[in-house]
Amino acid sequence: MRILLTNDDGIEAAGLEALLAVATQFGEVTVVAPHTHQSAQSHAITLTQPLVAHKFCFDAFPAVRAIGLEGHPADCVRLSMRNLLDAPPDLVLSGINAGANVGMNIHYSGTVGAAAEAAMYNVPAVAFSVATPFDKEFQPDMNVAIEPFTTLLATLLDAGIAPGELININLPNQQRHPAPKAPRVCRQSQARVQDTYREEQSDDLGHRFHIGDKFEFDSPSSDTDVEWLRNGHITITPITIDNTDHGELKRFGSLFS
Repeated sequence: MRILLTNDDGIEAAGLEALLAVATQFGEVTVVAPHTHQSAQSHAITLTQPLVAHKFCFDAFPAVRAIGLEGHPADCVRLSMRNLLDAPPDLVLSGINAGANVGMNIHYSGTVGAAAEAAMYNVPAVAFSVATPFDKEFQPDMNVAIEPFTTLLATLLDAGIAPGELININLPNQQRHPAPKAPRVCRQSQARVQDTYREEQSDDLGHRFHIGDKFEFDSPSSDTDVEWLRNGHITITPITIDNTDHGELKRFGSLFS
């Protein structure tokens, strides 16, 4: 099996190396990841600047071909499909992101955006994330995700992941839940994100606003990814790149027929 790895935290991120430890158990791995940190880039691609590729070597995996790309996460997958790989991958894995990608956050996530780019090429893709606390002094140990994510990926591969299928997996905050509870397959929460912007004094360049360090979801519904993750469960959510509101097709069709 040919596996492509990427992320949005950058090629030197600990989460990527942890995912590499997972992926190498299942096949031949190539890594193409952003050269620098690219969180919250969603599905952005680079249009006006060249995409510069740098060779990279993981000390623990010296035989793995790795490239750090000066671009966004979706760029990494897109360029890999079109130029960098000799043959299309059988599977794309994105992560392991430092910070949960659940609820409305998946729309901002570069981790999910990279996986979605793979799904657009009809390649199955899985996005992996680990919930982290707001306390920046606490650095999560990404290696604790290797065993549960290996088990989950093995189960998915044994069952078969369909071409173009997109799966979003999150591990709970290890500071609150050192031993994650059983996986829950659940829907994405539609709860709004409550966050704040910090305002600085104005100057000749105008007012400056910096997004705050904390955010919270506004009353997530039960049986959703936000709620299950908060309660210490691993969450598994199949998502789709089809944005059509299928429930409204018939009604709108009658309006404009």
